[in-house]
Amino acid sequence: MIDFGVARLTDLESGATTYRTETGELVGTLRYMSPEQCRGGGSELDTRTDVYALGVILYELLTGAFPYDVDARSPFDVPRVIREVEPRRPGSIDRALRGDLETIVLKALAKDRQRRYASVGDLARDLRRFLNHEPIDARRDSGWYVVRKTVRRHWMAAAAATAFFVLCAASAISLGVLYRQAESQRAKAAEALVVAEQRGYFNSIALAHAALKEGDTRQLLVHLEACPSHLRRWEWYYLNRLADVSQRTLPGGAGCAFSHDGTQILSYAEDGEVRILDAVTGSVLRAFRCNHRVLRCAALAPDGKVLVTGGDDCTVRFWSTSSGELTAAARGDATRIRSIVFSPDGRAVLTGGFDHGVKLWDPVTGEHVCTIAEDRAAVGATFAPDGRRLACVTEDGALLLWDLASESLVYSTKAHDAPMLLPLFTSDGSRVVTAAWDTRIKLWRADSGDWLQTIECGTHIPLGVALSPDDRRLAVVAQTLRVWDLDSGKEEPMRLGQVGLAGTVAFSPDGRTLATGGSDGTIKLWSARPAEEPPLLHGHLDSVRCVALFPDGRRVASSSRDGTIRIWDASTEQQVGVLEGHGPIDQELALTRDGRLLVSGGLDGRIRLHDVDGLSTRVVIQTGHPTVTGVAISPDGREIASVGSDGVCRFWSAADGHPLAEIDVKAGRLWHVAFSNLGNRFLVCGDDGTLPLLDRDALGEVGRLVGHEDYVVYAAFSPDDRRIASASADRTVRVWDVASGDLLHTLRGHGGVAQSVAFLPDGSRLLSGGYDHVINVWDPADGTLALPLRGHKGGVPWLAVSPDGRWFASASNDATVGVWTSAPPAD
Repeated sequence: MIDFGVARLTDLESGATTYRTETGELVGTLRYMSPEQCRGGGSELDTRTDVYALGVILYELLTGAFPYDVDARSPFDVPRVIREVEPRRPGSIDRALRGDLETIVLKALAKDRQRRYASVGDLARDLRRFLNHEPIDARRDSGWYVVRKTVRRHWMAAAAATAFFVLCAASAISLGVLYRQAESQRAKAAEALVVAEQRGYFNSIALAHAALKEGDTRQLLVHLEACPSHLRRWEWYYLNRLADVSQRTLPGGAGCAFSHDGTQILSYAEDGEVRILDAVTGSVLRAFRCNHRVLRCAALAPDGKVLVTGGDDCTVRFWSTSSGELTAAARGDATRIRSIVFSPDGRAVLTGGFDHGVKLWDPVTGEHVCTIAEDRAAVGATFAPDGRRLACVTEDGALLLWDLASESLVYSTKAHDAPMLLPLFTSDGSRVVTAAWDTRIKLWRADSGDWLQTIECGTHIPLGVALSPDDRRLAVVAQTLRVWDLDSGKEEPMRLGQVGLAGTVAFSPDGRTLATGGSDGTIKLWSARPAEEPPLLHGHLDSVRCVALFPDGRRVASSSRDGTIRIWDASTEQQVGVLEGHGPIDQELALTRDGRLLVSGGLDGRIRLHDVDGLSTRVVIQTGHPTVTGVAISPDGREIASVGSDGVCRFWSAADGHPLAEIDVKAGRLWHVAFSNLGNRFLVCGDDGTLPLLDRDALGEVGRLVGHEDYVVYAAFSPDDRRIASASADRTVRVWDVASGDLLHTLRGHGGVAQSVAFLPDGSRLLSGGYDHVINVWDPADGTLALPLRGHKGGVPWLAVSPDGRWFASASNDATVGVWTSAPPAD
């Protein structure tokens, strides 16, 4: 048994020739050679070599397999396997072999011969100990091993104790697992609830935005109310503000009208409460309690001395506005009094209902003068400006023109196929306006009754109409207030606000203000000029490149290719100052936190330091840049950073403009530079699509954000300096983690180059402007698009947010500055 490889095989097996002795190389069968034999070291061969061969045989007897997987290997690779690869544990083939017997086999097969049994006799003695259930020598040094052997001799008691221990342990483990599973499920459910709530919030915002575009105030408020209060952010307050852009809200009622001199407003409600309000202060000048069952209409005489009211009790009442006393009352023939109109000279009053024509009254005595169109179911009538004619509408949709002098009908024409509102004459008396529940408004020639124009109100039924004093604009109450330009027939930018408008709208005599009455018991005053959303500051003659906001939260500076830098008061939308710029080229701006120093950099390679208070240029710096493409001021206001087309970032003293330091960033042409909020770091935007992040003191690069597929146009730090947002020509906005440099989100929402980004002061929202004329509002936490904003007609290369985060300004290539407000400043 000394040489296992000399004897020839007597029975060939499949593949056996692979493992025969190789003549002239090694003597012995490869399967049973020890690692030292495979190394060819004859001096290492001793009895422990035989122990290894016996270990292989023992392994094969126990498992029916060879310790190594060599069936698919060449004979030249088998020695390497025996030398380097650990044998498979017998217990992995047969679980019954785990334990002592496996230990004996593996000790016999140890690679290091010093760890094998010293002789075949030692191997035999350990096998006998195993058969006698005694501790084997291979584990003599383990106390735990001795205990295991002792337990095996007293196995019944040990089994009972073990079973009890296992039962307790299993119960504890099961309870622990169930608890962890329950906690995990609870956490997942809470997370799913948060995600679902956020999705619901953004869906409600989208529906509210759609209602805004359709002019449906009621649905707009319904969707806004569905938003959980703890999730409401800038976009919610922005839409909520647009739900009511009125200038003032006064106590009143469903009906309203201006006095002829515009100093007073008449308001009335169905409960019979009539008030005369001061148009400036809103204070109540006089209040009347009318005893109509339901008050439907009221009118003030042109001189303001007489008030006439009518309602469902079929009576017309005349009141003195000076004393507040009822001076006369008369009963009409109509079942309801629905309209009251004074003649231009105030000497006659018309009332209309649904039957027996319209009646003419003396407002001084309250006496009935005559009835016009007595055989028609007249809804109401209006005096022509000259007071000589009447335009009357009937329940069956006819428009009648009466001559008062002759008390004769001039013409009758079919105007609408639905209930009609009170007609209106233009100020020159040449045209008549009719409106009906068929959602159409029509203009007619007053002298002939010929049709001139039709305005479609869409799906909303007009409830009230009013003509501006210059006859150029028509205001319509149809759920919300809408205004049309009569010359073009186009609707002006929408204005929203009062839900439940009750059908009254009136222009002030100067045409500057509109008043509407609502069923909510309020009167709202609106600016009658065309409303822009956002309000746009007009004055620049070319593209606006940059904007900067002052710390007072009202003023904004803007630079333009027209060569000027203008300062505006955003609250009044008026220009308040002009500074000398860099000529007809692009120029960037930066403003110190105290708002006293304004820095501009232009493509002329210069930086200008402007004294805002004196509206003058204090210092001009020749930077050495061929062109200055970006400027920034450190948070402490002491340093100015500039970048240019030469790829160099330079630093200057904000006090006198002398140079401090420079660094070659090696990122190609640089487009923008920004300081962190702490001022210890700064970033630049590279032409190579990267964002180098640098240390200001060491002037060394501490990281580089890589991921954009085109040059980076703009970037900004979040308020806590933990994130960076970048805008690129690859049409994406990306959000990065500053500490790790990891890309957190890629925001895709612009149809062109993403040009600008800005965080709100609380970091809850990220704004981005694009060449597609759109400003997007994002949730930077998960990259959700909260709201797209449209209003510019050109790209948006710059955004600046107010210190309180309520509003922001946008620069645009359409030569305007946009002002986007989320809530009124007084809120």
